[in-house]
Amino acid sequence: MRISLSLTCLPCLLAASLPVAAKAEPSLSGIINESRPGDATISYSGGDTDRGVVIAKLRQREFAEAVPLLLKLADAGESWAMRELGWLYAEGNGVPVHSARALGWFYEAAIIGDSRSMLLVGVAFSRGWGVDPDQGLAAFWLAKARDSGDRHVAGAAADELRRLAA
Repeated sequence: MRISLSLTCLPCLLAASLPVAAKAEPSLSGIINESRPGDATISYSGGDTDRGVVIAKLRQREFAEAVPLLLKLADAGESWAMRELGWLYAEGNGVPVHSARALGWFYEAAIIGDSRSMLLVGVAFSRGWGVDPDQGLAAFWLAKARDSGDRHVAGAAADELRRLAA
């Protein structure tokens, strides 16, 4: 049974409840380049017109035009669209930079099983990106990412877990 909540508001609510770090935030850029907007990690087989249009807009760097389509897909439960929205907010592409909203979207995608978002959330808690550092939450999300079955994500998560333990 699907709960009928609009995910477009849920990350905002989540972001408001997260403890916000008071210091300058390190950037997530470069943590996992393969999860950046419009990259080749978003597979497209040609079946979903909305997905194809939004991927084309992201690849053409038409971020502002992609946002409403991504919101629609995120509302429908598409974790990759949630992750893309997170990147757009993290880097200010088509929307204002907003680290709490970025983390909220990454968190929403992680909750429903997006391994790249699990890694990003784990790193955010590990390094204090947009939130106060929390080793317990960092270890939880990094372990989920490591065990996700995605080889690249697993390696990056294992590296971050080792860094966290040092």
